[in-house]
Amino acid sequence: MKAIVILLGVVSAAMGVYLIPYGFQLADMETRAMKGELLPFEIDPQKPIEIQIGGIHVITDMNGLSEGFNLRQIIDLGFDYPFQIKLKDRKLLFSVDIRNANNETIATIAENQWGVKNDNTIAHDRNYNSYALEVIDSHLLPVIQIIFNPENKLYVGGLFYVSNGIMLATNDTTIFNPSPADINGSLPRIFNYPSEQHLGEMVVKSTYQVSRASSQVIIIGVILTALGVFLVPYGFTISEKRRRHGKSQRQYHKGEQQNRTQKCNEDKSTTKTQRRKS
Repeated sequence: MKAIVILLGVVSAAMGVYLIPYGFQLADMETRAMKGELLPFEIDPQKPIEIQIGGIHVITDMNGLSEGFNLRQIIDLGFDYPFQIKLKDRKLLFSVDIRNANNETIATIAENQWGVKNDNTIAHDRNYNSYALEVIDSHLLPVIQIIFNPENKLYVGGLFYVSNGIMLATNDTTIFNPSPADINGSLPRIFNYPSEQHLGEMVVKSTYQVSRASSQVIIIGVILTALGVFLVPYGFTISEKRRRHGKSQRQYHKGEQQNRTQKCNEDKSTTKTQRRKS
């Protein structure tokens, strides 16, 4: 028993000591990451699907997305929209190529796999978690915002350069060829910045946000280390208690044996004395 407890303690402590620095290393990698993956919620086939692109709200279902989502068939502004949305394995997949006025790629999303240009003169910052992404350009403007919500909802916002102009999609409106005032004042950020200090923190807190892997690894490491620190001395305590108990038992049995021997000798002596008197 004692050996098992001590072994478990040593293994737990060793794993904890390994996981804690690994968790911090993972956190640093997450902070610096320029690539990642969005993990949308699974679609409930019994409920409608709501896609919001700025002020445009489209209600559809799984059949309507079976061959992809074509917003131009619903609202034709004279250009093909720069993003694609489709459904696969009951999950929404989003794709877009975000460019600036100089036709330089700022960020891309290909079926929820995203990448951001590692050049802060083009992409100033980005922030993300498992279900949302935002990229800030060199003018400190959010050029793409995407949020997968439960209840079959998807929100898309940002500043999109299209073939014949600019489309601004904000939380409550969609403007074609917006003025500079519209661009600068109409698109609030969905994440807190800088991302190095606020990685994954959204402006509007969410109850369903999933913790980053690094946080979970660090927590597990701390728990295992604490468990190991407790179990190892506890195992030695068990060993010491058993040793003392065994020693006490041996002393007790030895004393009992001595008492029986002494009593036996006394009985023999008494018997001899009685015989002599007789």
